[in-house]
Amino acid sequence: MSLQSARNVLGEKRKVYTINTVVGHARPHLDEAAAIVVLRHEGLEFFPGIDQARFVEYDPAVHDLRTEQEWLESGHLFIGVGGHMFDDHPPVDYPNDCALTLALKHLGLRDDLVFDHLAKKVFAADRHPVGETWHLASLLKDFNYFDGTSGEVFEIVEKLLYRGFIPAQRQFQEALVLIHETGEKCEIWNERLGDNLLLYAVEAVGNPQVARAARSRPGFRVDMVIIRDPNLDHVYISTNFAKGLRNLSGLAAKLREMEIECNVDEEAGSDLGADGMVAGWCYQVEASAILRGSLSHVNQPGTRLDHDVVVEAAKEFLSDCRVDEKKRNNYFDRDEKRKSGQRVEEAGSPLEMNRIVRGSEESVSTDSEMSVTEALEWLTEKK
Repeated sequence: MSLQSARNVLGEKRKVYTINTVVGHARPHLDEAAAIVVLRHEGLEFFPGIDQARFVEYDPAVHDLRTEQEWLESGHLFIGVGGHMFDDHPPVDYPNDCALTLALKHLGLRDDLVFDHLAKKVFAADRHPVGETWHLASLLKDFNYFDGTSGEVFEIVEKLLYRGFIPAQRQFQEALVLIHETGEKCEIWNERLGDNLLLYAVEAVGNPQVARAARSRPGFRVDMVIIRDPNLDHVYISTNFAKGLRNLSGLAAKLREMEIECNVDEEAGSDLGADGMVAGWCYQVEASAILRGSLSHVNQPGTRLDHDVVVEAAKEFLSDCRVDEKKRNNYFDRDEKRKSGQRVEEAGSPLEMNRIVRGSEESVSTDSEMSVTEALEWLTEKK
């Protein structure tokens, strides 16, 4: 059954309520704000008028005097409060849900890949904010603390979701399909490592999420990605440095050397493997990427090297490059923990920053959460 068919079935079974008022916490948490924003965009089929509905603060003395059905019939929809259908309190009764997941289930969107990914992120940030790498929940807490209004919160979340996260996730899902249908994936034996490195190369245009998809766990988890725009002859090369491959100076030098050989107009630098722009190729050491042109430099001349030539140079480089084995082992260790259901602490998370700031190598209680403000202050001091 298609997603639209599923929503049609839900529409037949569920009564439609015209909404003029949304009731929620004065300082909505991320899951509640996200639920309201998604309902405004996706819920008009079930709740016409919700996109224009006013928001009022939940007051038990007033809002507990009538039943949920009575409130719905008068145009009031409760989010995260009152024990109504989109309230996940007390959490012990909803171990796998938050206000957003309850809303998505009602709308028939829980199985949509993009909204499912959003739901997992929001749920994790709502229930387990310490150690999460998605900091929007903490940012909203700080914003609320400094007297941000509910309207401002909804506006911020709406822009972040519908102008950023959701479009990017749509592109990401499309990129996952693309990499499985086109391009070349190959294994290159690395003599130093004594193991294979994975390379994915493709000629494609129009989707900036291809590299991320190829490096991701739903994709191929490759060590290196090569993307060529066949119209502009621009090339983008990046690595999955979480797997220990970071230094690309040898490949940068090889590409620049070959470019100079076939293009007399290119000027060679003293160090062909240097950071920055040399012979038309930009090597970004910190990003572990090599570029010939980019989305922000569409007017830059493309390479004269054939796609196959670039790919073969990369294969040769991967056969003998150095790999950080400790980092690589950590990557696969985290994989095993995820498969066994353990929570994984990512580098740079608030929990790790807690350890750094408080000077402890031992596990830190999740009660001692480090706020975004503290983290920013710590980072500023370290610069």
